[in-house]
Amino acid sequence: MLLRDMLLLCVLLLVTGLTVAENETADQGRRWTYSLRCYDCQTINDFTCPTLRTCVYEVRRCLIVSVRKSLRVCSAAFG
Repeated sequence: MLLRDMLLLCVLLLVTGLTVAENETADQGRRWTYSLRCYDCQTINDFTCPTLRTCVYEVRRCLIVSVRKSLRVCSAAFG
């Protein structure tokens, strides 16, 4: 019983320690500077958005990414 409890404690400490070390390493990778450039589209489902602006650095945002696929590429790839 005591051995099982000690093993459980060791596993818990090991998992907790690895999680903390992983988070510290991952946070350093997120500290790079970026300048997000956004297209300001007035029309929905239109790929001709002339207005490109640099977004504010401090504002957190949710991004919507749209992709236009070419029928020629799809027909060549899938026969």
